[in-house]
Amino acid sequence: MRPAKASIVLTAHQEGRNVRSTIEAIAVSTDVDYEIILVDDDSSDGSCDFALACDDRRIRLIREGRHGVAGARSLGAAHATGEVLVFLDAHTAPRAGWLEVLVREIGCDGNRVLAPAVADARDPAAYGCGAKLVDRDLRYRWLLPANQEPYEIPIAPGGALVIARALYEDVGGFDRMRTYGVEDVEFSLRCWSYGIPCVGVPAAVVEHVFRSETPYPVDKADYVHNVLRCATVHFNEARLGRIVEHAATHPRFAPAAARLLASDVFTKREQVRSRRINDDEWFFRRFPTGV
Repeated sequence: MRPAKASIVLTAHQEGRNVRSTIEAIAVSTDVDYEIILVDDDSSDGSCDFALACDDRRIRLIREGRHGVAGARSLGAAHATGEVLVFLDAHTAPRAGWLEVLVREIGCDGNRVLAPAVADARDPAAYGCGAKLVDRDLRYRWLLPANQEPYEIPIAPGGALVIARALYEDVGGFDRMRTYGVEDVEFSLRCWSYGIPCVGVPAAVVEHVFRSETPYPVDKADYVHNVLRCATVHFNEARLGRIVEHAATHPRFAPAAARLLASDVFTKREQVRSRRINDDEWFFRRFPTGV
């Protein structure tokens, strides 16, 4: 049987030198057959221009305007030809053998979402693998693995997320989030609700540049919208009420709520609920938190 091919989806908006560095790090980290789908999400800094003259045929540059993180990842996945999708931030440096481990794990069981360990590029000894929700802004905290064996995790962070392409297409890909934030939380919750586990794989390590802020402006209403959309789709009335009550204290709540109400969120809610086998009560019993 031919080994699986990996499609690595890199999305970039104002990433500067990071894009080239990430691609160079991938090239020396693995012997797995791969392609890179580089989605230039309407950058103005020329960060992806080098790909126009690149002679590496494994790299394909996609430029179709501004989509935001979730939309750009969806766009990249639509152009992928590999059996395994790898969503990777364009400010990362995978360590040797990472992709071999992840492709092997997908081959053992393709009905899972995988998250490698993520190390801080400025402090490589500091790392986590998978994450848990910690508050009503749907922010998460990294989990520390006890050993090198794969284990179930609440949230597979989107900065390094791996899934079989057939499964990704079956669950419907990333949701219609705005600009930045929560797309990985929503995707993880949806997979768990469909009975698809998220699994941390500590033996595969990706170094990540953690930034105190994005290199581009983000309308805070977009983040609040994403929180409200995720909660509306997945949470029961009581939990959704707590999220809305908390979000209502944010100065950008009004435009966020208006954008939500003008969207297809209630259609999405019914679509997910018609298929799910685990509800949010099940999820929070499995992974307790104060949300």
